[in-house]
Amino acid sequence: MIKKISDYLMKIGVEHATDIKKKALSFNVDTPDGSWPCSILVNRSEQSSKVVGVYSTLPVKVPVDLLNHMALFLMCLNNDRLYGNFELDPDTGDLHFKTYLDFENRAFSEKAVEQNMICNISVMQKYTNRFMRMINCA
Repeated sequence: MIKKISDYLMKIGVEHATDIKKKALSFNVDTPDGSWPCSILVNRSEQSSKVVGVYSTLPVKVPVDLLNHMALFLMCLNNDRLYGNFELDPDTGDLHFKTYLDFENRAFSEKAVEQNMICNISVMQKYTNRFMRMINCA
């Protein structure tokens, strides 16, 4: 699965790094609204399911004194969201937007990966400036 995704990223011209041990690919996203790292993780569980997660990560950590406020804001953003969710790691201050695909009962599809990545990146792009303002004003 990781090879198929890597081949797809090469095909569309996305330079990326591959970590076979972690079953992960990583690349940088550059948009007019900001830049951030993005990772694609491939997980094979004991039930042989093939799950692909796409994680966009805010390029700065959320400060400790802003964690509670940010967590409440993310909870509101997640409230009506049907696909994907924001996550905040209270130990590291990392803020992620996560989307996923499950290929357990369907064949791998470049189109599905593409749609997942577009959704992930567009949602992160929509909120990056707001997150940065919240952090810089704290």
